[in-house]
Amino acid sequence: MASTTKIMTCILALENRQEDQIVTASANAAGQPKVRLGVRDQEQFYLKDLLYSLMLESHNDSAVVIAEGIAGTTEEFAKLMNQKAQELGCNDTHFVTPNGLDASDEGGVHSTTARDLAVIMRYCITQSPCSEEFLEITRTKSYQFANMDGSRNFSCNNHNAFLDMMEGALSGKTGFTADAGYCYVGALKRDDRTFIVALLACGWPNNKGYKWTDTRKLMEYGIANYEYRNVWEDVELPEMEVDGGIEEKDPYECEIRIPLSVKGKEEIPVLLRADEACEVQTEVEESLTAPVRKGDAAGRVRYLLNGEEIAFMSFPTSDGKSQLCGGVWGFGIFDNGDQARIDASKQFIKYMCDSEKTADAVRTASFFAVRDTAEGTDLTHIWDDEPLMAEYTKLLPMLGEYYEDVPGWAQARTSWWNMLQKIGAGEDIASTVSTYMTEANTAAAG
Repeated sequence: MASTTKIMTCILALENRQEDQIVTASANAAGQPKVRLGVRDQEQFYLKDLLYSLMLESHNDSAVVIAEGIAGTTEEFAKLMNQKAQELGCNDTHFVTPNGLDASDEGGVHSTTARDLAVIMRYCITQSPCSEEFLEITRTKSYQFANMDGSRNFSCNNHNAFLDMMEGALSGKTGFTADAGYCYVGALKRDDRTFIVALLACGWPNNKGYKWTDTRKLMEYGIANYEYRNVWEDVELPEMEVDGGIEEKDPYECEIRIPLSVKGKEEIPVLLRADEACEVQTEVEESLTAPVRKGDAAGRVRYLLNGEEIAFMSFPTSDGKSQLCGGVWGFGIFDNGDQARIDASKQFIKYMCDSEKTADAVRTASFFAVRDTAEGTDLTHIWDDEPLMAEYTKLLPMLGEYYEDVPGWAQARTSWWNMLQKIGAGEDIASTVSTYMTEANTAAAG
């Protein structure tokens, strides 16, 4: 890939730099081969200035100064490069150097594919939070700067001839090494369509101009043959079974199924040739386990082109109070494997679905919990179950908001949570058991 590597170096520097960051050239940087800015050991620069040196003149020493300034060493910076490549789905790319010089390490040879290089360029110009800065740098015709003490001045000129070749040219980067040959990656926007061309091993010395000719031909082919088409399809989705759920309208029905619907835009524009079409695949979970809330993921619709996913739409569970209140987990955490207790817990949840009985249900659930404690049942495992407690923490304010007008709800909620905190802290709550039981019996009798 040669110096096309530097598009990754540039975007990572933009995303990870500090404002007005100053970087210091090391002996390693000063010893890099041509093409080079000519930095000296311990010479200091604004990192931003070196990004123009990197992208306009393709200076190898500037790439090393930038990499060391961001990550400490070029080896650590290469880890960042490979991590970003993996995040972008560039599974056939391996970075070793920040400047693209031929090298290898324990992970393999410094290399990429035309597809992966195009994906990285797409990220740089359209997806990165620093895409505008990237475009500004790579489209600059010339740039002048000085080192930090002002003792030396530098001038950089853009060598990307493609910027003046075609209307709508956006960005690009050249590269050459003896192993990689002439390389180029460039982008163009025409109307609302963006095209990226990536060329690797596009000739060797005496064929330096091949990359410009081939880039123009491929861009013209794309412009002439590719148009946006909406590939969105309205798919039929089955109802989803909810294990352990409770339906508020029919609280004695334990086999719960909830509707699914695709959420998102009813438009997925994709650049396609007239003879191309997308494959649509639907992936649905076999079932969900209560608690199920509005928006919980239940599956997705995938859009594939030539076997590669180009878009997807998720479909969450739809609205429904039964999903909020559903699930044995709500007060069944004290069942200890006892089916009778599980059934009782379900009854509590059914009460929860009746706003007039909410406070009484919470008090009654508290009663069962403290009774278990009085009988010597170990409840400390509740606090150790971090996912369960996290879910319970979410449930309290949700139910509190839903039932904010129910008399006694706030008091019951506070009493219940205080008891859990005492249990979780390992306190001996025997002295408070009789108080809780009295309150619960009073509530039940009232």
